[in-house]
Amino acid sequence: MSQEGNATVEVVTTPPVKQRRSPSLTVVTDSELQTWNSCPQKHHFQYRERLRPMVEGKALAVGSIFHHGMASGLRAGWSEGWKSRPNSQRLADQIAASAVGIDDLVMKWASKVVAHSVGVVDFAKLSDDVDTTAAMVKWMLAHYFTQTQGDLTTLVLVEVEHAFHVDIHNKRGHVAPYLKYSGVRDAVMYDPNYNQIVLMEHKTAGGDPRQIEKRVEMDTQTKGYLYALKQQRATMHAVDGTPLDGAFLGRVAYNVLRKSQPKSPKVNQNGMVSIAACDTSAELYQAALDEQAHVRKLSVTTEQVELYKKIEGKGDSWFARVEHHQTADEIERWRSDTFVNASRIREAERDPTKRTRNTGHCNYAWSLPCQYRSICLDNSPELRGQFRVAQDPHSEVRAAESDAAGTP
Repeated sequence: MSQEGNATVEVVTTPPVKQRRSPSLTVVTDSELQTWNSCPQKHHFQYRERLRPMVEGKALAVGSIFHHGMASGLRAGWSEGWKSRPNSQRLADQIAASAVGIDDLVMKWASKVVAHSVGVVDFAKLSDDVDTTAAMVKWMLAHYFTQTQGDLTTLVLVEVEHAFHVDIHNKRGHVAPYLKYSGVRDAVMYDPNYNQIVLMEHKTAGGDPRQIEKRVEMDTQTKGYLYALKQQRATMHAVDGTPLDGAFLGRVAYNVLRKSQPKSPKVNQNGMVSIAACDTSAELYQAALDEQAHVRKLSVTTEQVELYKKIEGKGDSWFARVEHHQTADEIERWRSDTFVNASRIREAERDPTKRTRNTGHCNYAWSLPCQYRSICLDNSPELRGQFRVAQDPHSEVRAAESDAAGTP
């Protein structure tokens, strides 16, 4: 209460309105979600501090280079005038286009190895490795397009190595203003025979690619990609102009390439093709037997025929295509899980104690240790010097956007 002249004025003190802080915008990718689920501390290094190894490991480099060639080859298969070209010519164009730039990309990776190498570099060995790796990737690409040439007649390209950004809806179906999902789809095709959108996934593996059959049911990445396609298909078209707004979300086609190429069988000093176990293909072994019989005029033995049949019976151990369907319930489960993971990621940003370390992922007995293991155990400036700071935590999305902008 206060007095002003003869009047009494009541002063009401209103408590300050607590401003509700809107949650910060979170953009997640499948790579980030997988990193978070494997180890929150690794996620912090990779996506909050944006630390990246100076040199990409060879296995990852081969995968990236293969994807570059795959994208170039797919675009060549459905480039301008594709309907009037015979499939044999389209296949040849795909193989030729996929090989362009592979040597330069492998050399670029090798140059980084040299620039950031500690100690003496064996340039002769590195040069051989560059030549062998480039030849292997080119063979992988040629083998892939040869094995999938049926796609030229049954499918129509929609997009390849395409970056996308979609909103994540809450359980009521409303757009969540603070959560977006981004990524890069390897390829999307349209199947006119079944009016289906086909999501294509391309993988490289160190072992038998047919092992993918055991893992497809647990693949979360394709669930997210299908969720994004469901939102985007109303505005999408195949390269022949077919609108996809009425198309069904169909199968996921996994294309897996083994990171190696078959070797020619050894020829003994007597001119006979060896019957020792060899990582070769039926085609290469048959060619060696033909040379033995027709060039060196040596008869093919029973043991050689038996080995050829054994190799032939094993089938193609360098490429596999596995098709799988994700149900609507599985895609909905992905959306719900993504909400939960995004919430935990934001919580870990506010409270560092939530950044737990998954020691089980530090050093597998059967694979290379985590790249961030050193600074996780000893966060010293010297060890941090082995890493660079990325300009963008989702560099793979930016790279795809840049590539698309320069693609005619």
